[in-house]
Amino acid sequence: RAFDDFDALVEALVLAIEPRLDRPYALFGHSMGGLVAFELTRALRRRGAPLPAHLFASASQAPSRWISIPLALSLESAALWRAANELYGTPLEGELPSDLLDLVVPPLRTDLKLLERYRYAEQAPLTLPITALVGSRDTMVTRETAAGWARETTGAFAVHEVPGPHLFLQESVAQVGARLRASWR
Repeated sequence: RAFDDFDALVEALVLAIEPRLDRPYALFGHSMGGLVAFELTRALRRRGAPLPAHLFASASQAPSRWISIPLALSLESAALWRAANELYGTPLEGELPSDLLDLVVPPLRTDLKLLERYRYAEQAPLTLPITALVGSRDTMVTRETAAGWARETTGAFAVHEVPGPHLFLQESVAQVGARLRASWR
């Protein structure tokens, strides 16, 4: 189901993964997923559950520096889709047919509402390593804004740049995979 409440999303994720926390694991979140992985880790800590061995925040602003994405949710579907693609560095060639817009825009609106409602709460830092990944052409998350993740851990911290825009996973899969393997041994 689509979640428009961040706490409800995190709680559902906790319930989904708790039975599987009997072996070492890492969490990886891209863009909004970085915030979700972070809040999921904090929720697991509050429950006394096993924590991930590593947290990877990919193309994700540091939670304490979170600012809303500058997209007007009141835009009509085609305009919102175009604006999101331009913002994320993936300009479209041509328009999407209305039946595809009807499939992709409602979840986009829901995610944007979820992000609009996110509020960072100050807590003790995590003790696990955090690695932040940023795209070399990302205009939303830079090396400097990702550096804020350092305050969220007393463990090791690093920021690594990979080629690409905000959605760099589409063109830098091999580089991201290599970075994950090198960081989590």
